[in-house]
Amino acid sequence: MEVINAVIAALVCLFIANNNVMSRLLVENCGISKDDPYVPNIFGGAKTNIQENPWMVLVWSSKPCGGSLIARQFVLTAAHCVSFEDLYVRLGDYETLDPMPYCLNNHCIPKFYNISVDMKIVHENYNGITLQNDIALLRMSEAVEYSDYVRPICLLVGEQMQSIPMFTVTGWGETEYGQFSRILLNATLYNMDISYCNIKFNKQADRSQICAGSHTSNTCKGDSGGPLSSKFHYGNRLLSFQYGLVSYGSERCAANVAGVYTNVSYHREWIFNKMVQFKPTGHTTFWLSKLVGQTCNITDIIRNIELMYNRIVYEN
Repeated sequence: MEVINAVIAALVCLFIANNNVMSRLLVENCGISKDDPYVPNIFGGAKTNIQENPWMVLVWSSKPCGGSLIARQFVLTAAHCVSFEDLYVRLGDYETLDPMPYCLNNHCIPKFYNISVDMKIVHENYNGITLQNDIALLRMSEAVEYSDYVRPICLLVGEQMQSIPMFTVTGWGETEYGQFSRILLNATLYNMDISYCNIKFNKQADRSQICAGSHTSNTCKGDSGGPLSSKFHYGNRLLSFQYGLVSYGSERCAANVAGVYTNVSYHREWIFNKMVQFKPTGHTTFWLSKLVGQTCNITDIIRNIELMYNRIVYEN
């Protein structure tokens, strides 16, 4: 067994050396969006185009929420969005209230499609009062095929996320008119000191959460679970990475009021471990990304051999 472990460790080191950048992403070819040439820019608006957020998921039940596609068979959302009733997720969605394909200038987005959820994985330390650890994974009953309209957002493995001043939040939640948006919207929010949200909501938020807000925008009912993201260059490509997800905020949903977002970066280890623990049947390849960013120390690698054997590679 020691010889086998040494051989595997050497192969891991070789893999890391030859795949230094891409192996640090949970999913290759993630976080790619496109400017749709058929959709005009809207000055001063907050509408997205139909290819801008292909990882956006509508988590559908009696209480609709948002979510993000992070792998072929897993969606990330808020724990408070998960109930005992049956859930399904919509992918490739853009205009939620119109069952027909969205068309402009003879160019149409395919009709959204629904997939049932066969497993709900809520963080075991989720607190429904303080809303700490407000995070959950939804395992879909079937794997999705990636396209320009359905593609995962990026999560970094084995590397710290960049500290950034602002985020993008996306959802179909209530607007200033008191109605759910039929078109996917986004807004820019600014990273704020967590102490501001502690005072505002009289809760003890910590580093497992993010405080963010804006003078002009805010999240509201129906946005819960949706991604808080940012773009930055990684491996010579501009990719979208998920930093957080919508957790809670002001009941008034007014601008100039901060909100609290679950820190996805803080919970990455939990996410990866649960994906392994509840991996769909049929996945047999190794998931080596976790080891990248660590020193290629044989003892450390052998210590993780058992974990490696059960990890998954979610390839494009």
